[in-house]
Amino acid sequence: MMRPISAGNKVPRRLTFQELSDRLIRELNQRVRRGDFTERGLARLLGASQPHIHNVLKGVRRPSTPLADHILIKLQIALQSMLTDEEIRSVCVKKGWKCPLIEENLGRR
Repeated sequence: MMRPISAGNKVPRRLTFQELSDRLIRELNQRVRRGDFTERGLARLLGASQPHIHNVLKGVRRPSTPLADHILIKLQIALQSMLTDEEIRSVCVKKGWKCPLIEENLGRR
């Protein structure tokens, strides 16, 4: 899975559920474009109707929290993979945690 593009040296803004939902939908659209599955195949996998999944992918409807959770579980998408390195680093700094892999990756940019 591709990681979202970092905002560089900008102070990260607060991450919202809507932003995470948008990132999840972008990921699903990328997978459909790559041919990992069709809208119909995704709907079948999730046990949802194809028209509903189509509307979610096109932005007409937002996924419910249970549907978003179901997508993450069924497609084995780790929630942390939806975060930028900077967002993870920001949490580590706030919590006083050491994040050596993140620090190492930021140093290479």
